[in-house]
Amino acid sequence: TADNGQYTLTATNFVGTTTSSAVTVTVNAAVAPTISNLPATVTADYGTSFSITPTINGTQPMTYQWKKAGVNVAGATSANYTKYSNVTTADSGVYTLTASNLVGTVTSSNVTVTVNAAVAPAIFNLPATLTLDYGNSLSLNPTVNGTQPITYQWKKGGVAINNATYSYYSKNSVTTADSGVYTLVATNLVGTVPSSTVPVTVHAAVAPAIFNLPAAITQDYGTTLYLSPSVTGTQPITYQWKKGGVAIVGATSNTYTAQYATTEDSGVYTLVATNLVGTVTSSSVTVVVNPAVVPGIYNLPATVALNYGYSLSLYPEIPGTQPITYQWKQGGVSILNATSSSYYNGY
Repeated sequence: TADNGQYTLTATNFVGTTTSSAVTVTVNAAVAPTISNLPATVTADYGTSFSITPTINGTQPMTYQWKKAGVNVAGATSANYTKYSNVTTADSGVYTLTASNLVGTVTSSNVTVTVNAAVAPAIFNLPATLTLDYGNSLSLNPTVNGTQPITYQWKKGGVAINNATYSYYSKNSVTTADSGVYTLVATNLVGTVPSSTVPVTVHAAVAPAIFNLPAAITQDYGTTLYLSPSVTGTQPITYQWKKGGVAIVGATSNTYTAQYATTEDSGVYTLVATNLVGTVTSSSVTVVVNPAVVPGIYNLPATVALNYGYSLSLYPEIPGTQPITYQWKQGGVSILNATSSSYYNGY
């Protein structure tokens, strides 16, 4: 406020001196701190965090000091107070903030902080039993509540499973050796709690079974041969198709396809399926591919009479083995671009 008053500027050069008009300066008085918008209470779970963020007005600069039960909190000298992670019941208490500037010191209203006591682990939502086929995946994913941090150990038959230290347990491609009684043990600072037991049964592996193959197939030359049996059994299963007892190169899926079959594709086909239990050969499929047939052209009229300017259309019936190429002729001379099975001239 000592800077209050009227200010002028005098400017001088060799010609003369000029004085400015007056500027009246008023400096408002410094304002003491005010602290507002503090909650009356704050509740936090054990092991989590809490934060107190008031609104503070007043003339800067200000200094701050948070107190708990009237005692300074070491290092708590900012306008906000946050206790990051792992709060304990020792952090419960009555907190205040003291703000000071050149006018004076103000203490905030009380904030009562309550940190809930730590809670022992609780494990639920585990199945009563679990039955799996050989080679499938085992997955146990319970819900676990309680104060963090929590450590975990899965056991089978009461014996700790190596590296099974998560809240869930999974294993791919199970075998009968994975059958047994599983439990999860969860531990925190309150204590150790075992889960309910989960009896797991893994069925024994099953040999392949091949069915739904026809005894015989007859098809025309140039069509597609397709064999698609049903195959059951424990995975993984490997496959090999054979013709006349000889393995077909590259035919190692559970289906067999031959595009544009010829008489060379005629024969007796079988499928061999193998897994860890053993090898099974399917029933035989006798495939007969009919010989190729020369084209036949039928249902063409002997004569066609048309009025001048009318359209000419010829649509014969042409059986025979595909692919077939066509060429229409007039007077023994090929008609340009007339290479489909029908002929049309719209004039």
